[in-house]
Amino acid sequence: GYSSTVAVSVSGDGVTGSSGQYTAAYGTTATLAATVTATGNNDQSASDGTVTFYQGTVDEGKKLNETPVNVSNSTATTTVSLSGENWTPSETSQTITAVYTPGESNQLRPGNGKSSLTIQPKTLTASLGGTLTKTYSGNADAPEGIKIELEGVVSGENVSASSESISYDDGNVGIGKTITASDIKLNGDDAGNYTLGTNTT
Repeated sequence: GYSSTVAVSVSGDGVTGSSGQYTAAYGTTATLAATVTATGNNDQSASDGTVTFYQGTVDEGKKLNETPVNVSNSTATTTVSLSGENWTPSETSQTITAVYTPGESNQLRPGNGKSSLTIQPKTLTASLGGTLTKTYSGNADAPEGIKIELEGVVSGENVSASSESISYDDGNVGIGKTITASDIKLNGDDAGNYTLGTNTT
């Protein structure tokens, strides 16, 4: 049979790149696809067989799909959530490896392919919540119960925001006054997975 070429692609909301080099934001649900064709003969492609995807090396503990995915029309796909300790953002790319095992009817031999995937911190949006009004006090200090809320944190992760300075634009009485939080910082065990779109809200 023909030797096989396995092309691995990554797609999804927040995934960029092509031709084996991809970048995705932490927390993205990505679709991994392996397209299996005959080396040097694109007319001959896999009509059956299975693909197993791995994070990094081909190792039982690195499988991204527990059950091998069936190949249909030369392609096998699986989805993976790019969150948790295995997908920590880093400037160093990770390797996605796809291993093709031929089916009974196919003319193609086993093969594998790789793509690189770089995980970047997810951008969060900060907003002010909690107590947003106060009794006139003559100063611009923010209300006691005010807090900074974060939108976009992956469920179950420990990250919060704090600010060195939260205050009204002035100390005068008024309705619809602007409260500004500046120098917002992310805290918590999982803060490294995220970045702020802006550190002022």
